[in-house]
Amino acid sequence: MSKSLAVGTVPVRPEELDPAQRATLVKYDSWARFHSGPRQWQSKALLAAADRYRRSIYVAGCQRSGTTMVTRIMAGADGFRPLALTADDELDAALALCGLIDLPTGSRYAFQTTYLNERYREYAQAPDDARLIWMIRNPYSVVFSMLHHWRRAALDRLYSGLSTLSPQRKSGVLGVLLGTARIEKACSAYALKTGQVREIRSWLPASRLMVVDYDDLIRDPTTWLRAIFEFAETPFLNSYVHAIRSDRRHLGDRLSGRAQALVKELALPVYEECRPLIADPVKA
Repeated sequence: MSKSLAVGTVPVRPEELDPAQRATLVKYDSWARFHSGPRQWQSKALLAAADRYRRSIYVAGCQRSGTTMVTRIMAGADGFRPLALTADDELDAALALCGLIDLPTGSRYAFQTTYLNERYREYAQAPDDARLIWMIRNPYSVVFSMLHHWRRAALDRLYSGLSTLSPQRKSGVLGVLLGTARIEKACSAYALKTGQVREIRSWLPASRLMVVDYDDLIRDPTTWLRAIFEFAETPFLNSYVHAIRSDRRHLGDRLSGRAQALVKELALPVYEECRPLIADPVKA
């Protein structure tokens, strides 16, 4: 993905790290290597080093829901520094938050943390001054994007990771659909991942959790970005609005009739249950 920034901030680059940490970047320079390495270390939290980065903003939600865009807008704002250590700034965040590399101090960071997946309960141990922006998006567009704009391996990793949740946390759908077609995997993954926010809100207070619908943000970017920046307690500039992409609002219209029926059955109910959790942008 492009690493374009909302404003002219200076990214954190490998040369700011010591040689040992630069070697770590090479060792874990892909999600496949991260998943076969740090993700398997059950004795160590994926947010083990979160305390190093005070007043951080985490951006999460189901993949393909605008999390990358919002993270990069936040990371490019005054007082923040974006990450340009590997080819993927979310992977950079994962390596920093689990403690494999140390980012420079003196700036705030916006971390995309969609990768937590089945480890989402680690948000409960995040520093008290960290804040979580949880993105949701209509499932028709998300499922289409998973199927047509995402690598097969990424969907398989998401689906297999979520399937490890304890039985009482699984949706009834997942047990039926294990090993089935990609469309069904995408619907089930969407339902499980998006629905995590219903539990998260039970242990994160409103002052630390903001739920935003991507489609609302696209329809009224100025109102919603202003609310997001107020939630993050950082000044908002109208220039940030220029980083909002509005070309992919109706992706779901391209799904086949059968696919749309599956989305309606398996994913739409979760989206509708999460919609009432969305922040009021006027009061945020």
